[in-house]
Amino acid sequence: MSLTALTLLRKQFPGIVLPATPPPEVRDLSGSTALPVALALVLMLLACGTIAHTLLTSVRQHPRELAVLKTLGFVTRQVRATVAWQATAIAGVAARAQPAGRRPAGRVTAPGGMMSG
Repeated sequence: MSLTALTLLRKQFPGIVLPATPPPEVRDLSGSTALPVALALVLMLLACGTIAHTLLTSVRQHPRELAVLKTLGFVTRQVRATVAWQATAIAGVAARAQPAGRRPAGRVTAPGGMMSG
């Protein structure tokens, strides 16, 4: 609504047209700063647990391949290094799957924090 239309309405209906004020729950958001941090920590722990589970499952499902490496002359340290590289590859794929801070497509946050689109 334009400023001239609001002024015209205030002149036509004095005392009835009031300025828009958000409810107190919206005005005072200082108490909600801990919740996003707690959710981020829970999601981070869940992601780490998922990556660890994926690696453990992969190692447990392929003991023959690890035995073949030992048969080919790999020492325990080299087999562990191979598993570590596999873990690095899994973690790299997981890190690239959803970049941190990326918003869903088609949603843009307005300056007031309201979702538009």
